[in-house]
Order: sequence, then C-alpha cells, then structure tokens
Amino acid sequence: MFYDKELISSKYSEVSRIHNVMVLVGNGFDISVLSKFQDDEWKGKTTSYRDFFDYITDNKLIENIKNKKKAKGAKNKLTITEYADADEAEFTIFNAKHKEDRVINEGLFVDKNLIYEFMCNLKDKGIKYWADFEGIIDIFLSGLVKKDKDYTELISADNSVIRRINEAQEAHNKLYLSKSDIYRSALYSKLENDVEEMQKCLAEFLQNVVSLSVMESLNEYAMNNRSAIRSLGNIARDVKGNCQFLKRVNHYNLYEFLFVNFNYTYLLDNYIYADRYQFDPHKFKTVDRNFEFIIPSNGPTDSIYSSYLLTDVIHPHGVQNIPRSMLIGTERGDYDGYSSEKRFIKSFWAQANVKYIDTIKDAELYIIFGMSMGKTDGWWLSNIYQSILNDTYNDGVDGPYAKELIIYQHCSGEADEKFTKETKKRFLDACSLITEDEKNKFEEKVAPHIFVVPIKNGESNFLGLKELD
Repeated sequence: MFYDKELISSKYSEVSRIHNVMVLVGNGFDISVLSKFQDDEWKGKTTSYRDFFDYITDNKLIENIKNKKKAKGAKNKLTITEYADADEAEFTIFNAKHKEDRVINEGLFVDKNLIYEFMCNLKDKGIKYWADFEGIIDIFLSGLVKKDKDYTELISADNSVIRRINEAQEAHNKLYLSKSDIYRSALYSKLENDVEEMQKCLAEFLQNVVSLSVMESLNEYAMNNRSAIRSLGNIARDVKGNCQFLKRVNHYNLYEFLFVNFNYTYLLDNYIYADRYQFDPHKFKTVDRNFEFIIPSNGPTDSIYSSYLLTDVIHPHGVQNIPRSMLIGTERGDYDGYSSEKRFIKSFWAQANVKYIDTIKDAELYIIFGMSMGKTDGWWLSNIYQSILNDTYNDGVDGPYAKELIIYQHCSGEADEKFTKETKKRFLDACSLITEDEKNKFEEKVAPHIFVVPIKNGESNFLGLKELD
C-alpha cells in the first residue's frame, strides 16, 4: 500500500513531488529469469503451464495424492453416489432421472481430477490454450453458474483464455454437466477438491523448478548488475510516445514503487531487493537524496534527477512456501458472498475489494509486466481501467493529472502499430468486470493513456536481464 503523502514527506528534507507507481508482474517475468538462470538438472524448464503439466504427468502426482488419501483411509465424500443415495426417499426423482449420469461419472469423480483430465483432452485435440488450468476452471464454472445453458454452447463461446473450442466435444461428452441442483452441488465440491489437488502439485513443482541454486544465481546477478536501481531509474528508456508522467519528472521527486507480484515465487522479490551494494538510504553527507531517475536525451548527456526511492512487494495470490495460501481460480462478476462459485474467485479470497481497491485509486502510473492479461486478471485490470477512466492523480503540487498505463508485452514479430493496437485490445478484453458503457469509452478516454513497450528476446531496461558493460 502507498504511504500517506504528508507523513512520508515529513521523513525527508525536501520532497518536491510524490509519484505512486503500481507495477503488476506476471509469470512472464519468472519464465525469463528461469530461462537465464535455471540449473543443469532442470535446464529448459520454467514455470510455464506446459512444464507444470509435464511435471504432473511424468511424476504421476495426481495418482500419488489420491493414493495417499486412500492409504489414510479417508472417505471420499464427493462421489455422485453419496449425493444421490444418502437418502433414497429424498432423492428418488434425482436417482431415476440421473441414473445414467451416475453410472458414467462415478468412476470419474472417484479416481480422476477433472481439471487435469480436461487438460489432457484439450491437448489431444490440439487446442492452443490446453495447458491453462485456471482457464479450464473458468469453463467449468461457467457451466455450473449458467445452468440453463447447454454446456456445448458454453465451451464454444468466446472466452478470453480458451477461445472457440468446438473441437472439445469429446471432452464435453465425458464431463457432461447435469442441470440438477444436487448434481451441481456435487460438482462444486468435486471441483474444489480437484483445485486443492492442483495446488499441492503446483507447490511441489515450484519447489523443484525454482531451486535454491536459481535463487543464488539471481541473487549474484542482482548485486553485480544493480538490477533494482538500474531497472527503476531507467524506465524512460523503454517508453515511446507522449507519456505525461515522464514530463513531470524533476529534482527531489519521491518515487514509491508498489510491486503486485502475482507469482507464487520470490524471484521478483529477489531481483528488486535494493541491497546495500546498490542502494544507500542516506548516501550523501549533506543531503538525503538516495536515487537517480534518468530521462534519456538526444544530446551527449542524459538528464539525471536527484530523487528519493521507496519500494515494496505484495503477493495477493499467496506464496509457494505456504502452499495453502496459493490462490488458484478465476474472476467473475456474477457471484455474491453466499454463492458456491465464490470458492474459485481469486479476488474474493484475496479480499481485494477491502485491501487493494483504494491502493489502485491512489496510483499515478500503472505498469503491467509479463502478464497474460486473461480473465483470471479481470478484477485488477478492470479496476485499473475504471481508475484511468474516472479518477485523476493529485500530487499536491499542480495536479490533478490523468492516470497512465505502460504495458510491457512479449513481441515475436513486428513491433508496429498493429502490435500496439492488439496489445491494447487484449487489455480491454481482459477487463471482464467493466460495464458496456465503460467499454465503449475505451478509444476516446482510456486508449490514449496506454503506452505499449514491445519486449524482444526478453530484453528491456525495466525488469530486464541485461548485463552491465
């Protein structure tokens, strides 16, 4: 969270302006770090969905988890049989109507993980986004919430993560969703159980793929290359266009960077930690400035502004060292605090509406780095969109100002105007919680305040992995 402006200004001798910068960091950052520093045993393996799937499959993790449950004598209370047969008198109509469903699905409920099985089915069909298990959770949830619609129609509808998967009819046939409320209740419980299994698998995977060796290599790089200070001070080298934030830069400004780390790992925390080899909170004898923000010049020398720096990192979706804290799910607007689907809403369990909404509104500049910008990011991106549209930033000097957004996006082709438009459209599509009226104001009110930075070969000045000369 950002500090109170008056309070933090009183801690320094001469703060002329405060810049609140919120940085949202996704899995793309971890993948780039692991691609560079992965040890020999796990060479080529990153935190990508596909590598996670391979790890589950190769090590039979789902099977091992279920065998451990059986060894403990745990009773599986999630089968269709137990929901249907607990009281024959009460469920006579249900049993008669859904007897075939029970026969088909009973084995699936007991012995299979629905999410993993669906990944396998989509992979066999060659669907592009087959490994995105959180997108699959959203598809299951769509079928459960919109119970009056046919599931075939749901899975073929436009989806921000898994698009147009008509080819998954076979998977649909295997995982048919009945419209019975009792069956839906069983599926909610089953899906929650399967999410917990995936959570355990993910925790084990991360402990291996993000090893101590990797953390030590990144630690050494960060110290030797001054990664935190060099990264934060050189954002302007990446941004092209009429970014007003950069025009307000001056001497004695205080830059407060809040990193919202959506990764469960500590790779970003390691990279951005301002250690004593690169940062001294009081480096000069007579003044207390401790940071330099650089605006590149077309001339022989750049403009270097003597400034102040504060950084912080939060993990709203949990961390790998506390497996039960790792939130796996999606985002939806059509739920309330009493609904069953809330079990899978990440912003609900992160208490985002309580803990983070005001922080978003307090930011002057937003930066998105390494995010897929899919439906699972919907709460955060929707609120950023609404803040750019409806709010202004007042630094107490000569504001208020329009808020701005910088999006760092991987680019494998031409970094042209088409790429910029597609990236902005991708951001808009991910803002799943905004109204149609807000969406219609994008081109006029929001898009002009978005700046796209194409990342080629994993290199950028901000959060990049270049070596010092």
